[in-house]
Amino acid sequence: MKLRAILIVIALIAVLSIAFGGIYFVTSLRKSIITIHERKADFNTQFIRDNIERFIEMNDRSVLALASIEEVKTVLESPDSKTIADVNIILDKFRDIYEAEACYLMDAKGKTIASTNRNQSDSFVGKSYSFRPYFKRSLKGDSAVYMAVGKTTGKKGVFNSCPVYGNDNKAIVGVAVIKTSVKYIEDQLASEQDVLISLVGPEGLIFVSNCSYWVLKLIWKIPDSEQVELAKTEQFGAGPWKWIGVKKIKGNEVVDDYKNRYRIYKYELKNCPAWSVVSFLHKESVFTALNVRFVNNAEYIVVFLCFCIGL
Repeated sequence: MKLRAILIVIALIAVLSIAFGGIYFVTSLRKSIITIHERKADFNTQFIRDNIERFIEMNDRSVLALASIEEVKTVLESPDSKTIADVNIILDKFRDIYEAEACYLMDAKGKTIASTNRNQSDSFVGKSYSFRPYFKRSLKGDSAVYMAVGKTTGKKGVFNSCPVYGNDNKAIVGVAVIKTSVKYIEDQLASEQDVLISLVGPEGLIFVSNCSYWVLKLIWKIPDSEQVELAKTEQFGAGPWKWIGVKKIKGNEVVDDYKNRYRIYKYELKNCPAWSVVSFLHKESVFTALNVRFVNNAEYIVVFLCFCIGL
C-alpha cells in the first residue's frame, strides 16, 4: 500500500509539473506572438515613413530640374503669349514624365502665369496662391514641401516648390511648383494589413490613412481655439475637424471609445517638419486565426496529455 501511495504521489507530482510547464509554455507563446507583431509593426512603420520621404525627395529633385530650365526663367522675366506657349510644352512634359497632377509657375507676387491644367475648369492660371507657405518660403530662396487640400481643386496633394532665378542667376523671379497626388502614399499605407496606419500632419490631423473613416479627422482632441487657427491656414479645408476618439493611457498605449487598446508607433518625416507616420496596433488582434486556435486550445491539449501520462 505504501509503495502504491508513493507511486500515486510521484505521478501526481509529474502531472502537475507537466501542467504547470504547459501553462508556462502557453503564456510564453502568447507573449512571443505579441512581441513579434509589435516588432513587425514598428519596422513597417519606419519602412513606410522612409518610402514617403524618398517620394518627397524625388519630387523635390524634379521641381529643381524644372526651375533650372531657360524657358522657365524667361517666361517669368518676360511673360507673353510666345514664352507662355513655349513653357507650356515643357510643363506638360514634366507632368507626363513624373506623373504629376499639375506643374505650374508663379510670378514673384504669387500669381500663376502658366500651368498644365490651363484648359480645365479648375485651372490655376490667373489665380494667386501667395498665401501658401510653400510660395513664401521659396520666394525667400528655399525649396519647400507642403501637403494640403487644394484650394482650387479640393483634392489632396503634395506640393513641392523651389525658387526660380532669372537668367542672371541673381534675383528670384518666381516659383516653380509640382503638385502630385497622394495615391502613392495611399498605396503605401494600404499595403499594411496588420495595423491602422496614417500620415499625420499639424495638430494631429490625419491626412491619409488605410482607415478611410479617419481621413481628415484628428487623432487627439484639440481646443476650439486651435481648430480656429488650423482653419485659418486653409491647409485642410475650412473645418471643423472631428476627433477619432482615442485617448492616451500610458506611454505609447491608447484606448478608443469602444475600449479597444492600441499600441502606437510614431516616426516623423525628416524632410517634412510637423508630419509623421503613425500606426496603431490593436493588442487583442495580433493573433491570426491559426494562432488563436492553437493558443486557445493549447491548454486543453496539455491537460489531456497530462491525463494520458497519469494513466
